[in-house]
Amino acid sequence: MAWTSWVQGAGTVLLLGVTGCPDDTTPVDTEQSSGDTTGSSTTSSVDSTLGADVSSGDDSSSSDDGTTGEPIPEIDPIPDPAGLSASAFTSCRVDDDGAMTCWGDGGCGLLGDGYSRARAPFVTASEQSWASVSGGFEHSCAIADDRSLWCWGNGSNGKVGDAMLDDGPLNWCRFELTEIAPGTQWARLSLGRDHSCGIQTDGTLWCWGSNESAQIGDGAVGPLYNRLEPVEVGGTAWIDVYAGEDHTCAIDGAGTLWCWGIGSSGQLGVEGVQFSSSPVEVSGLPPLRELARGGTGSSTCALTMDGTPWCWGENESGVAGVGSQEEIFAPTEVDLGTPIAGIFMGSRTACAWAEDGRLWCWGQGSSGQLGDGVVLPGNFSATPVQLAGEDWVDVALGLLHVCGRRADGQTQCWGDNDNGQVGDGTSGPDNGRTTPAPVGPWGGGPVADDWASARVGGSHGCGRRLDDSMWCWGNRIRGQLGNDDPLDDCSPANPSGCSITTPVAVSPAGVGTWGDPVLGTRHTCALQDDGTLWCWGHNDQSQLGYPGDDGAVPTQVGTATDWTAVSLGDRSTCGLRSPGILWCWGSNADGLLGTGLVGGNEPMPVQVGLESDWVAVAVGPFRHACGLRSDQSLWCWGRNDFGQLGLGSTGEPEPMPAQIPGTWASVSPGSRHTCAIAMDGTLWCWGFAGSGQVGVGPVAEDAIITSPTQVGTDTDWVQVVAGSSSSCGRRSPGTAWCWGANDDGQLGQGAWDEPPTADAPLQVGIDDDWVDLSAMGSVVCGQRGTTLWCWGENSSGVQGNDTIFSSGTPREVRNDG
Repeated sequence: MAWTSWVQGAGTVLLLGVTGCPDDTTPVDTEQSSGDTTGSSTTSSVDSTLGADVSSGDDSSSSDDGTTGEPIPEIDPIPDPAGLSASAFTSCRVDDDGAMTCWGDGGCGLLGDGYSRARAPFVTASEQSWASVSGGFEHSCAIADDRSLWCWGNGSNGKVGDAMLDDGPLNWCRFELTEIAPGTQWARLSLGRDHSCGIQTDGTLWCWGSNESAQIGDGAVGPLYNRLEPVEVGGTAWIDVYAGEDHTCAIDGAGTLWCWGIGSSGQLGVEGVQFSSSPVEVSGLPPLRELARGGTGSSTCALTMDGTPWCWGENESGVAGVGSQEEIFAPTEVDLGTPIAGIFMGSRTACAWAEDGRLWCWGQGSSGQLGDGVVLPGNFSATPVQLAGEDWVDVALGLLHVCGRRADGQTQCWGDNDNGQVGDGTSGPDNGRTTPAPVGPWGGGPVADDWASARVGGSHGCGRRLDDSMWCWGNRIRGQLGNDDPLDDCSPANPSGCSITTPVAVSPAGVGTWGDPVLGTRHTCALQDDGTLWCWGHNDQSQLGYPGDDGAVPTQVGTATDWTAVSLGDRSTCGLRSPGILWCWGSNADGLLGTGLVGGNEPMPVQVGLESDWVAVAVGPFRHACGLRSDQSLWCWGRNDFGQLGLGSTGEPEPMPAQIPGTWASVSPGSRHTCAIAMDGTLWCWGFAGSGQVGVGPVAEDAIITSPTQVGTDTDWVQVVAGSSSSCGRRSPGTAWCWGANDDGQLGQGAWDEPPTADAPLQVGIDDDWVDLSAMGSVVCGQRGTTLWCWGENSSGVQGNDTIFSSGTPREVRNDG
């Protein structure tokens, strides 16, 4: 392909090399406004080309070198060494074993699996082995060991390259890794703010994404010519590429530098050239071996064959490293006094590491990203600042944070940490790092794969292992973890002061053989094999079965040895004793204890009615309960302001069990609604329906359904669990489904608020081996075989996976550290 280039110099517009029209001249309508978007003052001639394809030349598959007309030489680009990458608020690394881990803010899918945040590394796309990873501002791409290319994150303007046309913000996000141009093989990548570029193993250069400033380099300019999938740039052989904010530079096989896009601040490295839609040669440089990694900014650096750095472009923060803040219109040498092994550029900061292991950073330092323990009053250093240590081998920059790798393989990060991007297990504005902090391990241990059963409460979880030991995790401020561990300081810097984010053993460990745990909002109970019942945690309304303070260790409820079941709400507890007698205790607000009275509390179990044929009881978190009797009849009692009792009415509480017509197999009360499965396998829900939690189709935001209403027409439901404003269930043979609100990702669809709500069941993933589900509030946990998975809200570590950030994707509970 012969190049055609619009080049704007000082008041002159030149059209170079017009020889014909390429095949790819069809504009891409991305439904975005067009206009003068070059970012620089242009003459009227250049203005008239915006939104028009001004490229020309032969077919893009031509083998001619666009600069010499000679055939393209065979070339094997140096494989991308990028073991570290950083996006605006996210960090990723590829380990020696090919595993890729990411941490930080995962908004719009930037962590690659729908996760919202992770303040310590977790494995991304574990089914693949990775060679390198690269980050843009809000998207990332990685090259697998088989040289295939995968991208994820914000795909607006086509920068993910998956050929998908975006018609609004809700469709921009790619929550899972997507293969780009299947069948191609890639050697190097560079991701800018709104476009991406890569070099394939045959030396061809391809770019995709926004073309508003002609940064794609295919001769076109304007938003109508955004490229939704890779398009080839030039017909020469390339060895490296750098994608900036609105410009691109690349090195050809002879070590010559070429740049294109916006050059009003010197980005193109050619004095007087403010804009070019195709590559322009940058003269005055010795042969180059590589460009800086990273991107997203308006400046560029490169290394010569002997490791000397040269920088140019926008320099407001001193990111060119030459001691000034003036724009640099021609490449200028940066004197570090030693050969440089590699250089990385962020938006306003740059770092370089030497062959002898020393590391320097320069540019913006307002969040401590220069790593020398200082937050600069002037927010920048225009000259390189050396960090401690002489064993650095790699570095990557985000918007306001930096990560580096030491010779022993340890990753350390510093700078802004609002979203956990430092990866040391902390987060928040008070936990930024001005010197390198070691990145913490993910999960504190391997996946726990020996669970027999588990349940989730309002802010904690508990599970029984195959050896019948009991383990709990999450919020512990009321003793609900049962491990008798005194509270530490509770702060963002010390999250374990309030929560324990991986399972810990309930003590005393030798108290007996545990049955399945049952959880309320802040207390826990479990039966033992001798028929005794034990409870621990919050006790302000005597919900533990005795008056007194909170209990940090399991305490027996009375002396009875014939307990067969138990269920917990917020401040109330109910249980069954053989042969089927129902007992309740704790808070009697709204008549929840079912004794015919309303108000007060019962410090010890009291019998509900005289019946002895109860077979199941379920207490909701907001003061209503339901139970099943041996004739499959369903009875509910307690609060009824939203029709949650299913009696066809709303109003005053019902202080004694009232029957609901039908024959029923199971029931689950949520916060303001109830769901149950009939004996024929059909699913029915009722109560407040404004968030879709009843699952019966579109309803008004204030809708209330006072009688059982069937959810769909399926007859293979085997379990249902009702949360706060959502519900989940299992269908035979073992698929999991959720519906209702998704503000914390509790629908398990890979994202928060996408969809914002669902008024009918949506399947969670594609797995069909779920054997149990549990839900409370906005968190759901489920069991697959002997592994335990959780998703949804996680501020208290209730998911047990060593984070305190919510997840829209099921993540495995880890072993304790």
